[in-house]
Amino acid sequence: PFGLTFTVLLTRTCFDGTAGSGIPLEMTAFILADGDPNLARIFSARIMVGKVALTLLGQLCGASSGREGPTVQVASSLLVLVLRCGERLLPSVRRLLDAPPRHGSGTMRGVYLRDAALIGGAAGVSGAFNTPLG
Repeated sequence: PFGLTFTVLLTRTCFDGTAGSGIPLEMTAFILADGDPNLARIFSARIMVGKVALTLLGQLCGASSGREGPTVQVASSLLVLVLRCGERLLPSVRRLLDAPPRHGSGTMRGVYLRDAALIGGAAGVSGAFNTPLG
């Protein structure tokens, strides 16, 4: 009981956004507008590390939690993180993200972040259920 209480305390104080399955958060990526700052918060590296650590801690303490939801959220966060690292390290990726969209104003950055989160979620579902993507 103490371990589960500690896990809940960490979830509510240090890793806000890691509670729950992860699949509903993935579904919010469909709803959020391009360039919404909440998208970057939901799929951040801190949330990814917290989700893995707290899921592992919860299961070690006897919690009955599935692996499918956390796998989806962690895969989405990982792909968004790879896109952000590519943006910082590769000038060609930065030019692609800063390009204007075909319709409207702004940049393509929000579109690509949302798409990376959705593709990562698809890869997470595929990995959780041991199925091919094609």
